[in-house]
Amino acid sequence: MMKLTDRKWKTFNAFGENGLFDIHTTSSSIDKNKLIAGGANVVPYVTRSGGSNGVSGFVSAANYEYGSDNGGSITVGLDTQTAFYQPYKFVTGQNVHVITGKQLTPLVIQFLLPLLRSQMTAKFNWGGNGATLSRMERLQIMLPVDDNDQPDYQFMSSYVRERLDQKQRAYLDYAHAQLAKLGDIQPVAAIDSVDWEPFTIGNLFSKLVGGKGKGLVHLHQVSSGGIEYLGATNRNNGVLCRVALDDTSKLMVQPGNCIGFIKNGDGAAGYAIYKKESFISTTDVIYGYADWLNLYTGLFFVGSQDLIKPKYGHGYKRNAKHLHVDRVMLPASSDGTPDFDYMEQYVKNKMIQKYNDYLQYINGRLQI
Repeated sequence: MMKLTDRKWKTFNAFGENGLFDIHTTSSSIDKNKLIAGGANVVPYVTRSGGSNGVSGFVSAANYEYGSDNGGSITVGLDTQTAFYQPYKFVTGQNVHVITGKQLTPLVIQFLLPLLRSQMTAKFNWGGNGATLSRMERLQIMLPVDDNDQPDYQFMSSYVRERLDQKQRAYLDYAHAQLAKLGDIQPVAAIDSVDWEPFTIGNLFSKLVGGKGKGLVHLHQVSSGGIEYLGATNRNNGVLCRVALDDTSKLMVQPGNCIGFIKNGDGAAGYAIYKKESFISTTDVIYGYADWLNLYTGLFFVGSQDLIKPKYGHGYKRNAKHLHVDRVMLPASSDGTPDFDYMEQYVKNKMIQKYNDYLQYINGRLQI
């Protein structure tokens, strides 16, 4: 296996007159309220956001009239210090820079991205010291070099390819193991042909208990290991960060296999998550435990209960009293109780279908 430590590294000017790559402001800079509608929304609209590869959404090709940038480049967010590979032609919002260069193949870009991000987050920050064009042009970057002390792009490509192949093999093994565990698809009634009934949350769960955390100030945040720290967000399945397990934090640990009902925060009030593993949580989430819960019934329940989201927001936060009387529509058996067997098999069938779709996609790529 190739190692980064096997290579000599050297500092280069990333941009500017003697730099390795070109950086310029985006050719479009479209405010969201000025986006042109009409036609199929197939053009990536890239902003400074840190999620979804910087793609805020997809817009009409009519927006090319503002200008556009070609794929095979890197977008950089001013102030947010984000950096993403854009494989397709795109338009952007305000304050986005674009990095291009002859050596920027997809594999080389994947090698460079973590280096760029670490440099930008170390040197720039929100609030007057963002990644402006002039500051970016002074950025330096360390790269592995060849025998002539020049950037070794071949090594970068080979290193990334090896890691991608390794990750792909690991996921293929995982997908096959999951399929072996799930078994074959079993016939179930169509979801719109079963009987649905409203069920009160207070009656579905044997215990509803709030998060026990007292804030991160009492905990030691870690980048790996430890235990997940959950909060009032449905993104990343509620995980805000990881914290160390020590004498203080162990007293706050709560068991998994539960539903987390989010009370407030970051547009997530009213949403829920299924949590499989043990965790520590802020008090912004109430956790429900029941003997019918498992991964499959939990995921089905979350999908149904999230339809209650419009009821809650910053002006009307969810609390324990609301939660006890909220009702969720679920498939019902002939005796009027929730049909958990149907929910479980329905989710299992969906998982089997998704794993098979993925394997078919990967096998197709391997034959190209």
